Amino acid sequence: MTDETHQPFLPGFALAPRRPRATGLPKHKAFLALKPDDCAAERISEVTLRLMRENGLAGRPLKHKNLHISLPLVWEGAEFRPDLPEIVSARVQMVRMPPFEIILDMAMSFRQPKRHILVLGATRSVANIYNLNRQLVFAMGSRARKIAFTPHMTLLYTNKPVDKQPVEPVRWMAREFVLVHSFVGLGRHETVARWPLR
Repeated sequence: MTDETHQPFLPGFALAPRRPRATGLPKHKAFLALKPDDCAAERISEVTLRLMRENGLAGRPLKHKNLHISLPLVWEGAEFRPDLPEIVSARVQMVRMPPFEIILDMAMSFRQPKRHILVLGATRSVANIYNLNRQLVFAMGSRARKIAFTPHMTLLYTNKPVDKQPVEPVRWMAREFVLVHSFVGLGRHETVARWPLR
């Protein structure tokens, strides 16, 4: 990993100082996201447990409050910037997108070097997610526009892949997007700001 990956995406931030891994201090990221409502989160958990049973998957499903569809990554570094929500808020005021329905109806796996990631994807309603992501990327003026975007929701980090397969659709109305502070490697997410779709 190069120093470039530790630079904030927002213009105007200084390079975040590196911290030695040995100190045990977490690295922090901030990203925009769509989060399911409580009812949808319950349904997603049911789908996850069924997929684990049917496919013999090991691992611990993501916590309800950590379930999300990632939108642009806007910052990463050694220490979280407390002024970040205010700066992001000033930039996303230009975003215009009415509330829309999200339908997750396909399970699949993404491969990483030492593990697999079980995710839910969408075969319908993806145009609205792409549109919102595109607006946010340009609003942020970030390097995120160079990163390929595949809308999905991570369910589980596990030991083996699953075949791509349809699942009973999980639906919810996206009425807002949020700024998430992620404590990398600790399984901890905090929603630090939110904005209504309009």
